[in-house]
Amino acid sequence: MPHSVPVRAHMAPITVGLMVVFVLASQSWPVLAQTTSPSNIRVLHLPTNDLVADPASASGRLFVSIPSSAGSLGNSVTSIDPSTGTVASPVWVGSEPDRLAVSSNGQYLYAALDGASAVRRVDVASRTSGLQFTIGTPSIQEIPTAGDLAVIPGSPGSVVVSKSGEYGANEGLSIWDDGVERPGTTRGIFDGNSLAFTEDPTKFYANDTSSTTSGLYVNSISAQGISVTSHVTDAILSLPIAYAGGRIYGAYGKVVDASTFATLGTFQVGGPTSSYVSLVPDMAAGRVYFLSVDKLPDYSHMTLQAFDVQSFAQVWSMPVTGLSDR
Repeated sequence: MPHSVPVRAHMAPITVGLMVVFVLASQSWPVLAQTTSPSNIRVLHLPTNDLVADPASASGRLFVSIPSSAGSLGNSVTSIDPSTGTVASPVWVGSEPDRLAVSSNGQYLYAALDGASAVRRVDVASRTSGLQFTIGTPSIQEIPTAGDLAVIPGSPGSVVVSKSGEYGANEGLSIWDDGVERPGTTRGIFDGNSLAFTEDPTKFYANDTSSTTSGLYVNSISAQGISVTSHVTDAILSLPIAYAGGRIYGAYGKVVDASTFATLGTFQVGGPTSSYVSLVPDMAAGRVYFLSVDKLPDYSHMTLQAFDVQSFAQVWSMPVTGLSDR
């Protein structure tokens, strides 16, 4: 959930593959800030492609996208109450929903439709699918998809789309306002596999891991679209990235200063064979959480870790076992 600033205090959602794992905590922080591993981990077996938290929800509501492989629940999005694990009835959105993003006021949920080369918008209050716009034209060679989405803070109708093309190659970033693309994009400049907004709605970071334009990009937003402010080639972070408290966090533990891009430290995440890492920084609790698969392709053994945000020391670690990627 790197798209929400700040991360919701009372829970830390992380998604790995088709498994949803989330840490439950009370409103007053005792679980997330504690120094021993929590006992109230809830694991929900639900086929999902992505998970985001609603930043405007007092209960910490989660949204997930459900692929067609889930049968009657497929090609939909739905919400989850993290305190009970209750899954709401699904809302059909279209072919193969994947990446999600929710507006800062909780009004809209956006879902990338991999099977339609499009993005669908859902009205959260009425639980209805609405606007759908195409981000590319499918062909025999490729089906364009949205590799990442980020709603501009304070502008629920505007979303940044990272467009992926043939074989996952990224085709740059663009802004869509109620389905209309702004002219200024990063096509031909750089890709951008993971997006993270700051507290400033006119500034966001994009991490590019492609072979030719790799690095961390700082971007500014105007009425014309997106323009690149700076590019730091030696601040490459693992995907995904998250911004919080003036720092940028990478999935495999590296942390850089968001202004100077100096490396501040590295969390010791997972083991030598760990992969597929997700993270959630929580500044109010003083913690950063990482969930990693111990060794692919076995999703039945994962590790959940909590680190102190200042000292980089591990606070606790616990195994998450008995899971499956199906």
